[in-house]
Amino acid sequence: QLKTVEPGRQSNEFNLAALENIARLRVFGYTGEIHIDGGVNHITLEKILDYRPNALNIGSAIAKSQDPYGAFFELKSLVEAKLPNI
Repeated sequence: QLKTVEPGRQSNEFNLAALENIARLRVFGYTGEIHIDGGVNHITLEKILDYRPNALNIGSAIAKSQDPYGAFFELKSLVEAKLPNI
């Protein structure tokens, strides 16, 4: 599980540089699942998906939305558009 925000509470700022750790893990031959935890939303999602993580842990983007159901399906459709074979 790769933390992409400073741990502590929901809605902390996304750390784009943390995604580079995915590339490093793969260069070193890591074959396990890679989970992204923190800062995943409709703005950061496209860049996150460039690194092809195995799982996304999404909290604030859904829970704090005016329409959590709609937010979930919006994020889901963005993932499916970028990675159609998931």
